[in-house]
Amino acid sequence: MAGPVTYIRRKAEDAIAGLITKRAGSDLSGHTIVKGLQLTSLPADCITVVVASATPEVFGDDANIGGHVTGNWFVEVTVGVRSVADADDYDRDTHANACGYAEDVLMSSDVVDQINALDDPTDFRALAWRPGEAIDGVDDDGTAYVSEYRGTLYCMPTSRED
Repeated sequence: MAGPVTYIRRKAEDAIAGLITKRAGSDLSGHTIVKGLQLTSLPADCITVVVASATPEVFGDDANIGGHVTGNWFVEVTVGVRSVADADDYDRDTHANACGYAEDVLMSSDVVDQINALDDPTDFRALAWRPGEAIDGVDDDGTAYVSEYRGTLYCMPTSRED
């Protein structure tokens, strides 16, 4: 049985995680890539890719009620870099390097082309990427550096051409 056509949030998480793995994977060794919201504790050093919200594109005379749904989505992506602050083998500079590799991927001019060239997900097409806010911080218990990169991915759930 084939999976659902839509569930755009998961497809976008898979696409962004795949892009980070392809473009910066070896540079991020030691950081596990985790997709989606987690109910369990995160690995000590990880890259999280979370899409907590997505808005369908709607247009027409009254885009709020009765408008035309295009099938395209505006997906809000958050990529987090979490590095445990261990004085023995990890420090602020090491965290900054991991952030730099992730940021290089997300700020490149060919994000859309790179996503569309991935082998997986096969039923997903990126149309545009707009980088957003970058935030640095420390987790609530003060044991890990946490940096987040946000952006909006304009996309469709299938690889069909319009």
